Amino acid sequence: MIRLLGTMPDRKLASKIGVGFQSVYQKRRRLGIPPFNAPHPVVDWRPSMDAVLGTENDMVIAERLNLTQEQVALRRLKLGIPACLRRTQRSWSRKEDRMLGSAPDKIVADQLGRHVIHVAARRAALGIPSFQDQVYDLHWPGERLELLGTASDRSLAKRWGLSVSAVSNARMVRGIDPFVITPWTKAMDGLLGTACDRKIAKRLRMSEHKVRYRREHLGVKAWRGRRQHVWTESDDALLEKFDDKVVATMLDLSAEVVKNRLKILGLINSPRLTSL
Repeated sequence: MIRLLGTMPDRKLASKIGVGFQSVYQKRRRLGIPPFNAPHPVVDWRPSMDAVLGTENDMVIAERLNLTQEQVALRRLKLGIPACLRRTQRSWSRKEDRMLGSAPDKIVADQLGRHVIHVAARRAALGIPSFQDQVYDLHWPGERLELLGTASDRSLAKRWGLSVSAVSNARMVRGIDPFVITPWTKAMDGLLGTACDRKIAKRLRMSEHKVRYRREHLGVKAWRGRRQHVWTESDDALLEKFDDKVVATMLDLSAEVVKNRLKILGLINSPRLTSL
């Protein structure tokens, strides 16, 4: 991306490589690369083009004629045509406001029957980040990324004041599975911490993200290369009867592995024998 900075407008580059405009803009500024400044060719103004000057905002006319706002304004001033000051937009409804930022401005504009410039301006006035910036990292703190997939997209979107599609896309581009209520069994919980989360996830046919969230929720420490122990009913019976240190010695396990199992079985604070 770096070699393309300044070779085209920031918005065009952002659209080309699929990131937010601000990401490109801030990166170019940090590297001290001047903005793209394409030479403006001489415009062959035709009567039909002059006829629309002043009928709408210069920015709208420029978009329609595929010119810059500066070119349109200079031509209008040269012909002595006053700027358009009349209100050309209908008022915004709450339903329309809720659609802002739920998709790229051009798509929202087509859905609402409005000009893309008016959609972008309304979104900015309400402080709603663009769809691209919502999906990528610019507006996604680490704590939000950690929660993707741990609850429904709709509930997270409501909590953060974002559109459901923005949350869904942010989750999908990072390869995180959608939230599904999984009935965790004791057998499944017993696997947590006995191998790396990735292997456990593959075995249980679910995302690594869900496995890590469940393990951390139960307070089970991550696997650090220790020997895997498959717990049997007789092992669990020892835990119910003897102190964890005694069981660790009997089964040749670390105290940490035994404590993790006790947590899963809910026996961490139960009285047990401290010797054979």
